[in-house]
Amino acid sequence: MRTPDRVTRRSSGSAIGRKTIGTLIESNYPELRRIAARQLRSSRLAGTMSPTSLVSESVMRLMRQRTLPREPAHLRGLTTILMAQAMSDRMKLRRAAKRGKHVPHSPLTPDVHGDRRRALPGDSARPPAPALPAVQQSLLAHMSELTRTHPRMMEIVTLHLVLDVPMPRIAELLGISERTGYRELSEGRRKLARRLSREIP
Repeated sequence: MRTPDRVTRRSSGSAIGRKTIGTLIESNYPELRRIAARQLRSSRLAGTMSPTSLVSESVMRLMRQRTLPREPAHLRGLTTILMAQAMSDRMKLRRAAKRGKHVPHSPLTPDVHGDRRRALPGDSARPPAPALPAVQQSLLAHMSELTRTHPRMMEIVTLHLVLDVPMPRIAELLGISERTGYRELSEGRRKLARRLSREIP
């Protein structure tokens, strides 16, 4: 299964590559997990959603933003917002399920800077954030869905395939062996490939 070769966005007029944002997230990963744990403890999702799952989904949402963070404080602030959005989406799904209604899951959140940008003078001249190709959109959507049932597996997939974090570092961050990391990475790729193959005629 091919994964996106490159993920780039614009921030302060210059391109930020996947490797750059991956390094920033990697160095601040323990703090992101602590933020996720704090948010979950104060919500109704405590016990039903893990910090691992919340971090994974927020990182995937982060990669859809036009403005990506360049320093730790911005990363923590933006990720906190995206975690809150992810938790809100989960709560909506739970309420809808109780009422017997179906609400489409939308893990690829719109750019959180969108409303503010539209309010600025002359903002209509700014180009919209580029849309992801359909296959890439679908891939990230399936990754987000699988964080519900296989949170650590999708955490490994996100760190390794989306952010280019090497497996030895992933094993250190997650407290697992490299062998376990590669095994779950392979299984995660197979699960995603099966889901994508159902959509390809």
